[in-house]
Amino acid sequence: MHISSKLIRDMKHGSEEAFNTIYEHYHKLIYYIVIQYVKNSEVAKDLTQDAFIKMYNAVRSNEEPRNFHPWFVTLTKNIVFDHFRRNRLNQYDINSEKTLAEFPDPSYQAAPGVISFQSLSPLEKQILDYKIVFNLTFKEIADTTGMTLSVVTKIYYGMLEKLRIEMGGNTI
Repeated sequence: MHISSKLIRDMKHGSEEAFNTIYEHYHKLIYYIVIQYVKNSEVAKDLTQDAFIKMYNAVRSNEEPRNFHPWFVTLTKNIVFDHFRRNRLNQYDINSEKTLAEFPDPSYQAAPGVISFQSLSPLEKQILDYKIVFNLTFKEIADTTGMTLSVVTKIYYGMLEKLRIEMGGNTI
């Protein structure tokens, strides 16, 4: 779903329905972005709520972003970075909860024909999550990551080829 400028204007003028529509469209993605960094579900819930509050307040105070999706993703990442700066956290808790992007430990050996994802870089895993888990288009992934559309598609299809080879040439 594309967030239209009309929907943003409606939210700006106090429409609860417009805010709810935006929330329903973005709450999983925003939570996922936050949990990628903080690795703690309670903190992630709080920061996700902070992201929606800050987005709402920014839009209400005359900031109408032209490209809502990348703007909101950047706003969310800045909230996370501010959280780390405030708390002077430089390392992640090693006992943190697992997230969607975490894959088996490096000593794990998948059975033949099973995808282990060990050969994927963090960027490839992120693009895979955006495409498969959040069903984003290549354009939306490019906007979110700040990469060009051609770079995103090249990484995605290169990753699929890498996984195909990992599976012994079987179709993914």
